[in-house]
Amino acid sequence: MKRNVFILALCALFLQSKAQERIMVIADPHVTPQSVIDAEPDFDTYMIKQRKMLDLSEPMWYTLMDTALKYHPDLLLIPGDLTRDGEPEAHTLVSNSLLALQQAGIPSIVIPGNHDNTSGFTPAAVEPIKGLTVLAFYDGVSLDWLAAEADAAVAKGNTVIAMTHRQLIDHFDGKGTLESSARMTNADTVRSVLAHHGVHLVLTGHFHVNSISTWRDSITGDSLVELSTGSPITYPCPYRWLTLSPDRSQISVQTDYITSLGEIADMHTYSREWMAEHTRNLLPVIAQKAINKSEALIAKLKKSIFTTGIAMILENCMPDEAKLTQLIEKHLGTLIINMYLLHSDGNELTHPEAAEFARNFPAGIQALMAEMMAECADEETLNFFVSTVMDIVQVPLQSILTDVTGYASPALRNCTDDLQPVLTIGTPQGQSIDQLTDDLSHSTHKYLHNGQLIIRHNAAYYNAQGILMYNEKLLYNTNY
Repeated sequence: MKRNVFILALCALFLQSKAQERIMVIADPHVTPQSVIDAEPDFDTYMIKQRKMLDLSEPMWYTLMDTALKYHPDLLLIPGDLTRDGEPEAHTLVSNSLLALQQAGIPSIVIPGNHDNTSGFTPAAVEPIKGLTVLAFYDGVSLDWLAAEADAAVAKGNTVIAMTHRQLIDHFDGKGTLESSARMTNADTVRSVLAHHGVHLVLTGHFHVNSISTWRDSITGDSLVELSTGSPITYPCPYRWLTLSPDRSQISVQTDYITSLGEIADMHTYSREWMAEHTRNLLPVIAQKAINKSEALIAKLKKSIFTTGIAMILENCMPDEAKLTQLIEKHLGTLIINMYLLHSDGNELTHPEAAEFARNFPAGIQALMAEMMAECADEETLNFFVSTVMDIVQVPLQSILTDVTGYASPALRNCTDDLQPVLTIGTPQGQSIDQLTDDLSHSTHKYLHNGQLIIRHNAAYYNAQGILMYNEKLLYNTNY
């Protein structure tokens, strides 16, 4: 009898494991064949200001293809930037690899990125796994198409996930302002359409950072989680595995890394040192952006008679690009590099140095501006400009280092594990809604809202992972 029970248990475990399909996600591989590199005489000069290890992109790609063949995922998803700059040789190489995977029984869904040839691409709604629909699209997608395809999939009873290249959600507060190119042009309307039509997960790339963030409509409660995957050719060389629950309501995320490559035994250290060195080479770009923003501010201040004097002081104090680069390097360079590495690692709040960076950054700003304005501004004017700069950078800084989006809005704060979370992505298929709406106590309730499992406890709302979404008392009682 015990033997039969044991066999039945094994069978049940086998069936459950077979029902949990796995999806592999590779973002921004930027495949650059060695033949293209060899034919480019200035490639080494080009690489000086690149954070992408393009010289390793071809062997990286083949390593990932070998990994797919070894572990045989049910689906491969690539959210864009397959090539460096749309080189035909690169597209051919990638296409041949994906055809080999297909012949091995591993289907793939691929979209272009801003570095790829987008001609001829059309958005698609595909059901690669029973009960799961993938909406794959690029910039300029029709909102009517998105809504119609999402509605059709939901009506069929499917869980729907979206995949595009550029981001729809800021992964730290103010990112859309600081790095506008990271976001899709009409990101706000696209994410609203997705969330309001039953899509609660979108996969993106583009920014080369492992980060997960949530957007929530504060009026309707509809939400969209964006899972952005870093590039294998930038530190720390990541890719992802998504395990789909049998009822299609959740996805478990596992983040893996390329740990060695050919003669490079430790890719983590190699890629980290590369990133540090090449981020330092990008400091002149940061200086130029600062000058551009200052010139725009000066022009704005000159329009009012009350701020013309301030504009003149700033104009007289502003150094040229070379001098400003030197000042940034001196007072903030190492800190900027370490913060970028920390952001690339993900889960910033779990790193003890995050608090140290938060303390040191304002002091670095103070020292930089004091030296910049030593000969053209008094202490009161200096303090004014320091406070102005800190007003601009404080919220993004706090948002990055605490790994919290909605930092400035306590009612909508959200912190999601960037690396190994379990995400609720739809209504459990085949499960009675009554099982979720039963009262747990007088003060705790579970219910579904547009496919999202919500837990309400003492006027606070939590997602399925127990992360606070918003609090009624915070919304309506400022003394709470």
